[in-house]
Amino acid sequence: MAHDTFSEPAAQAGLVGALRQDRSESETFLAALAQLYVRGVEVDWAPMFGPVESRRLVDLPTYAFQHQTLWLNPLTQGFTATAGDGADPLDASFWEAVEAEDLEALTGVLEVDGEAPFRSVLPALTAWRRQRQERSELDRWRYRTTWKPLGKAAPGRLTGTWLVVAGAGTPDEAWVDGAVRALEQGGARARVLRVGARDADRDTLRELLGHALTEPGEGEGQGEPVAGVLSLLACVPAVADAPTAEDVPTGVLLTLALVQALGDERVDAPLWVATRGGVSVGASDRTADADAAAVWGLGRVAALELPQRWGGLVDLPETADTRAVARLTQVLAASAGEDQVAVRGSGVFARRLERASLDVSSAGEWGGWGPRSRSLPVMWRIVTRWRVSSMRFPRTLR
Repeated sequence: MAHDTFSEPAAQAGLVGALRQDRSESETFLAALAQLYVRGVEVDWAPMFGPVESRRLVDLPTYAFQHQTLWLNPLTQGFTATAGDGADPLDASFWEAVEAEDLEALTGVLEVDGEAPFRSVLPALTAWRRQRQERSELDRWRYRTTWKPLGKAAPGRLTGTWLVVAGAGTPDEAWVDGAVRALEQGGARARVLRVGARDADRDTLRELLGHALTEPGEGEGQGEPVAGVLSLLACVPAVADAPTAEDVPTGVLLTLALVQALGDERVDAPLWVATRGGVSVGASDRTADADAAAVWGLGRVAALELPQRWGGLVDLPETADTRAVARLTQVLAASAGEDQVAVRGSGVFARRLERASLDVSSAGEWGGWGPRSRSLPVMWRIVTRWRVSSMRFPRTLR
């Protein structure tokens, strides 16, 4: 009847049935109040739950296994919670007065004369406090990359035949032999494919892969699909007898062509890409090499686009000694799912993200080029656009 009387949609939106046939009147009425409440109507629930002392209040359930609620808690308004952690009421009232630009309350809290000096200082104090609050919020959003040592894990086992792709004509063969030893120590068989700098082409590399994957081979496992691919193209790059296109590092071009060619050959085995000097795990480690770091950037994109056939990135030390080879075996055979690791003389390190608050005290050491400078981000964007436009990467890895 009510819906027939009020024909306007806006009026019908506020209609709630308080009586239902074959339903309890009290339950139906409470349900009607609840519908009005969620639509923004103020409902006094106190009589429903009073007296409070006689009722047992139960907290709403938390997220499974994490003991956290499923909803966002509203942020406390004002500066009371942030000033002095709310421990000092006088400090809290001071910042409330600053935020509201209440000169009378501020001079009352500080017990000083509210003449002209404070009238000019108060807006500056207000702006300063707001900036501090914004910086505190930004600090909760800032992260940085760090490297954490991995503990000793149970030794895993490698199976099947692995394909080791290395540069042709390289003067340093230590890591080619070291990679073969690492695979054999883990229980796998290794087959080496040599690729030249002129082979940094998708079709050319696909043809080379086709021959390497279909050749009969010798001994056990001949003719079977490869169980994994280990690329040393960025670790032991091929010797370039001619400048590469657009000055892109040879290791980047060869790695990109390898990723695409493996997809063309429908090789679903995981691809591990090794570098040397691609990352720096600490202050005592050497500075990362720009060309090897570019391969890491390419590898992270490949991990996102091709997760089903991506193994990971591993940065190797200069020397392929016994410990380094054993740790490479540990990385390739591990089941922990670490896909960005660095092998060093002191152990194996994994890439992690951690919170990084803005250190205001050290900003002045940079002068005009510090983190607070507006010139640095602008210059960085200009350099980045120029570098990306000059390298002309393909739009996709597929």
